[in-house]
Amino acid sequence: MKKPGLSVGSIVMMLVTAFVVVGMAAFLSLIAGDDVYERTRAVFGNLAEQTAERETAEPTASPTKTPFFEATAEPTAEPTPTATPDQSPKTITIAAAGTIYAPKAVRESAQEGMDHYDFTTTFEGLSGALADADLSVVTLETTLAGREKGYGNYNTSPQLLDALRAVGVNFVSLATERALDKGYDGLDITASDSMGYAGVYPDGVNTGAAMLNVGGVQVAVLAYAYGLSDEGRERTKGDSRGVVALMETQRVTRDIAQARVDGANIVVVLPHWGTKNRAQTPDTVHAMAKRMAQAGADV
Repeated sequence: MKKPGLSVGSIVMMLVTAFVVVGMAAFLSLIAGDDVYERTRAVFGNLAEQTAERETAEPTASPTKTPFFEATAEPTAEPTPTATPDQSPKTITIAAAGTIYAPKAVRESAQEGMDHYDFTTTFEGLSGALADADLSVVTLETTLAGREKGYGNYNTSPQLLDALRAVGVNFVSLATERALDKGYDGLDITASDSMGYAGVYPDGVNTGAAMLNVGGVQVAVLAYAYGLSDEGRERTKGDSRGVVALMETQRVTRDIAQARVDGANIVVVLPHWGTKNRAQTPDTVHAMAKRMAQAGADV
């Protein structure tokens, strides 16, 4: 860009002109006197001095144009390290024993007084198999409704649970044909005394699987009974409230699928089925087991 002001050539021409004019003024002074010479010298001499001063002055900086938009570099933030999810496999142990109830001979061996029983020795041989597992399950085929309801094969002293806890049991299935032998209030007492349980819904609302966090693994437990005893049906009008989960194909498959939706990693189903005192498995059991597996049950 060309700097503002006079060029070198222009300055030289002006100086030459000034000298010529001064020279002419000197010549005229010889004719007209010193007055003309002095006035001419003052005008053109000052012009020459102003020109020299402007050339030696500091150059004026060109104005800086401000851009309409100027991107400002943001400081680069240090990336925050993200914790890597633990992808290591988790291992849990599930142990399951069978049906638990207390017939007369067992009750008499455990009785220590009118209303006190100690079943510890009855189950002490199981401690090695159940205590070391993360989840230990049994099916409780008896109510714990108290002496007022009458002890018998399927109504037992609540000390039975103390003995089960002592050998490591921490979950029970209450879905058996005997669940309502002592009516709805008998089931309420049993459920309130129990540890975690599945298979019954005392308020009559099917809330699905019992969801357990076992060593960081979400385990869903479902339990079902094939039906009710005559006594249970008579006391509750065939379970008019629907508190016992019955082994109906549509219900079972729906509950298993819902457990998966609810986040279960493992689905365990505890069906109370089969025919007592017969070694051969009924075809109905084979068919139901296949349907459960197809629906997503793991155990």
